Amino acid sequence: MQDLINARFQEGLAHHQAERFLEAQDAYGEVLTADPGHVEAWRLMSLLADKFDRPDLARAWADKARALEPSEIHHLFGEAVALQQIGRPAEAEVRYRQVLALAPQALEANNNLGLVLTRLNRNAEAVVFFRRAVELSPGAPTFHNNLGIALTDLDRHAEAEACFRAAANLDPHHVGARHNLGKSLHALGRLDEAGQVLQEALRLKPDDPSILNDMGVLLHRLGRVADAEMVYRAGLALAPENASLHYNLGSILLKTGQHQEGWAQYHWRWKTDDRPDSRVFTQPEWDGSPLAGGRLLIVAEQGLGDTLQFCRLAPLAVARLAPDARLTIEVQRPLVSLLRDQWPGIEVIAQGDPLPAFDAYLPLLSLAGVLEQDHRTIDGAPYLRPDPDRVAAWVQRLAPLKGLKVGLVWAGGRRPGQPDVDAVDKRRSVRLAQLALLASVPDVAFVSLQKDEPSQEARTPPPGMTITDFTNDLTDFVETAAVVANLDLVISVDTAVAHLAGAIGAPVWLLNRFDTCWRWELEREDTPWYDQLRQFRQPTAGDWDSVVEALTAALAERVQAGA
Repeated sequence: MQDLINARFQEGLAHHQAERFLEAQDAYGEVLTADPGHVEAWRLMSLLADKFDRPDLARAWADKARALEPSEIHHLFGEAVALQQIGRPAEAEVRYRQVLALAPQALEANNNLGLVLTRLNRNAEAVVFFRRAVELSPGAPTFHNNLGIALTDLDRHAEAEACFRAAANLDPHHVGARHNLGKSLHALGRLDEAGQVLQEALRLKPDDPSILNDMGVLLHRLGRVADAEMVYRAGLALAPENASLHYNLGSILLKTGQHQEGWAQYHWRWKTDDRPDSRVFTQPEWDGSPLAGGRLLIVAEQGLGDTLQFCRLAPLAVARLAPDARLTIEVQRPLVSLLRDQWPGIEVIAQGDPLPAFDAYLPLLSLAGVLEQDHRTIDGAPYLRPDPDRVAAWVQRLAPLKGLKVGLVWAGGRRPGQPDVDAVDKRRSVRLAQLALLASVPDVAFVSLQKDEPSQEARTPPPGMTITDFTNDLTDFVETAAVVANLDLVISVDTAVAHLAGAIGAPVWLLNRFDTCWRWELEREDTPWYDQLRQFRQPTAGDWDSVVEALTAALAERVQAGA
């Protein structure tokens, strides 16, 4: 009988969390008919009464719960748990703080307040309460694991590692602690150790899609692309609706040239927890149909480089539309002035500006799938035009520079609010000092195209390197495009300027990390996306020295050929 009561209570809780309040009320009512002493059901019924605007019932049912647990601390704690269970963390926080004001050593209240603060994205505060729970009960692996999760969200991976190790040592069968330890080791760059720990987690729970997903991510970073694909597919066999597995599989497939399935899988990024755009449109996604008399909205996503790479598809989308249909493309504000006059009849607006009425929409990078782009159709010819007046102005400014004019970009844009993306930026970026060997090539004039904080490094370049810095004058991408059009070569890490150079047809050499982005594919020096782009790849993870040596040799050859 008790099992049935518990099952019905859990059903009620699920309905409550999903805001199906009538169904929740029915379930709790059945629980209380069978067990009038079920204090949690009375508390939740009291919260439901508030939803139904019945304060009289709310008070009466709260009184029943209080009568069953007359202690003030127990009552407040019970209310906090109930509010936490149904997804009202801010109210739960108030109750837990009231409990702790009366009993600062209340173990579960400290831990639960930490969980609530984590839910509210206040991880630094959560750490305080998780630490207190650990101090009060150092032998409880769950509290160590919770502390590690909060520290991970703060990008404090070394501290998190210690917490997860403690939890795993206390309970060798704690799958979550071992899984989290593997992720911490991955974040710390200790990839072989991370693989061993994730294997241990999979031995404990081989059918866990989340562990399989993280194992696939690790294998991908290690360059074991075929193994990563196999692991992602194994995860999807267990969890066919897991958006992260689909999205990660899509990246693998695109990297290996399997475009048809790859674009379809990659589109699942819009169903992941960290989707590129939080907006939800009521209009349908565009399927390539003519949209006679209607308007198609294309929305930019991810980084500036992604928009520069895929905006080339806008005219192909127009070709699919009926003659009286219109296309609007929403792009990041720094790109509006560059893109606004590139294509007659295509409206370009900035993110954050009011949207026009539209009949269908599509994320920009999903255009490639709808338009069935692959190696046979991708056109690497230039597709953006620099402003001729700005190009002419920069001819005069760059004229005093002698020798081969080479632009340098050594770092991407930081995204501290997106830890996974920020971790990739650290792997794709270098310091200007790491490019010092390039200065050994004579008859080269280096020009900094680097923006943001790393641009300060151009003020104190490595010994022997002279670098001209115009970046204060690069107020938007129109100016940057004009400068690039006047250079003989751009050397760049995988960031927006590399795409800009490729888009206007300027020669560009790409410093590419070992775990390359899917768009650069595998084991090739060129790319179908840009006719004038040449790749210099890390032979092993983190090995920029080999890349710079190859760049230097190639640069010397380029200078010699032009002599």
